[in-house]
Amino acid sequence: MNEKTSGREPIILVQLDQDKCNLSYGVSPCTANAGRQCFNTINTCQDPENFDKGVLTLTFAEARSNLPRGVNIIPSLKSVSTAPTLINPTNAQRSAAPLGQRAVCTMTFQDHPHSDLLVDPYVAERGYDPLTKSTFWAKWLSRNPFYQNRPVRVYEGYVGQDLDDMRVRHYFIDAIQGPDTSGRVQLIAKDPIKLADRQKAQVPPASQGRLFAQISDTATQFDIKDAILTDYAASGTVRLGDELIGYTTKALVDIGGVDYVRLSGLTRGSDGSVAEQHNVDANVQQCVRYTDEPVWEVIYDLLTTYAGIPAEFIDKDAWDQEGLNWLIGFELTAVLSRPQGVADVLNELFEQVLAYIWWDERDQEIKFRPIRPIVGATPLITDEGNILEDTVSITTDPKNRVSQVWVYWGQRNLALPLDNEGNYDKLRIRADLEAEDPTRYGESRIRKIYARWITSDAQAINLSARLLTASVRNPKVLKLRLDAKDRALWTADVVDVLHRNIVDFEGDRVAERYQVLSVEEVEPGETVEYVLNRFIFRGVRFGFYMAADALPFDQYTPEQLEAGNFGFYSDADGRMPDDSIGWEYQ
Repeated sequence: MNEKTSGREPIILVQLDQDKCNLSYGVSPCTANAGRQCFNTINTCQDPENFDKGVLTLTFAEARSNLPRGVNIIPSLKSVSTAPTLINPTNAQRSAAPLGQRAVCTMTFQDHPHSDLLVDPYVAERGYDPLTKSTFWAKWLSRNPFYQNRPVRVYEGYVGQDLDDMRVRHYFIDAIQGPDTSGRVQLIAKDPIKLADRQKAQVPPASQGRLFAQISDTATQFDIKDAILTDYAASGTVRLGDELIGYTTKALVDIGGVDYVRLSGLTRGSDGSVAEQHNVDANVQQCVRYTDEPVWEVIYDLLTTYAGIPAEFIDKDAWDQEGLNWLIGFELTAVLSRPQGVADVLNELFEQVLAYIWWDERDQEIKFRPIRPIVGATPLITDEGNILEDTVSITTDPKNRVSQVWVYWGQRNLALPLDNEGNYDKLRIRADLEAEDPTRYGESRIRKIYARWITSDAQAINLSARLLTASVRNPKVLKLRLDAKDRALWTADVVDVLHRNIVDFEGDRVAERYQVLSVEEVEPGETVEYVLNRFIFRGVRFGFYMAADALPFDQYTPEQLEAGNFGFYSDADGRMPDDSIGWEYQ
């Protein structure tokens, strides 16, 4: 039974992973002996120092007669609705952040009396009937108030399928609302990138240390109070006011019986800042510095080190391959001196480095991809073969069109705010003046980027050119629906669309290339809705730099030419000697 089986009957299950102690009450190493057992949760634990965290998985489904066998299911699920991941390559959708929008899943349950089987290991010893004691969700929330960021999974399949054969989406709990007066409970979950949105997920983390005493603009060491030695790196950079100060040594010193952190080996007024006098109690903020780091390594560090996203959600080998193939030589140098939300830093970064990430609910991975062409064959969807009738809408978004891209780069003083235009040495402007002509759009639209991550004019040129290419025309968005048999098409995929309303000057249908921004199963197991944006790269053959020992064009087979990365000069008419279309450099 699968999405191509005739007569299929969709089914949805939800699994929630609850923290559970692996110990038994009062059995060593558990020292609890209050005489009234806990519920093996941290909020009811009587010996929290020995709490041995494990996992209890609870499975929910709609009340029906043909639920999967072999799984202990609580039949209280009422509905599941999703707002899918929305990617935003090149930040063409200015109403959304460059990081895109998080996938959100809302699950609604009907609360009910419950026997406490599964959730209470000592239910037989309680001496009361749990069915008379409140309801399942009221009791569960009392016992498990620390549910945020715990995993939850949504299984979508068909009656008769095993759980392992169903399509699964992975989320983390953000909030649980209810039970309300009707006994309804809403569980709201988001994808793991939401961890970067947490208030405490900052880079650099806010430092609490303060100057013990006033220092002059020539001081070669200073002491920090309200701090411990591990609050500061062994060597690095700190910020006091608008001054960046490099240091080579840290040590713990005793002054009057009190320990202070001493930084010495100072470089005053580093990174273009100005050495100044600083008063007692001035905040001493540890900075984060990246020097000539590959794009994807910086993103990985921000996610795992500062946002706390588990590394197992990232296929680092796949990230390395994408980066080495498409971003080699694009290295990043920056000093982060003012605490910012990790999501804000990532949004800024993605706007400048021509790359993006997204959460793939199916693969349970955070994917990474540079802004790049698609190599190899691109799938085709058509009115006749795939698109459900009367489900297509085509819209344009004039608000997101730009005719000029201004890239400020080369900060003088790395301690000053990013939008201080006078603090940049260089400005690269890329403009399409024809688009501003009265015979076309008749107005200028300027997009400014304050690019602290850009370190060369080549990077600024590439950034401005790509962004202008993506946005000089009114962005075109296509929304359509496909049958579940075609749902292999997924977020970030690129596809050619042949539809009766996409035509050339003469009215003939032409295939136009789009990238999938989001995917939503509007009828689980039956109908899938796609939002697609016109793809930035046009054409079918994209030119690449080739090795010096590459063979001439006529010594490769058509299959090799189709599968490999090549770049040959065409004839004057744009065709190759075999009359195939020539290569394009974009």
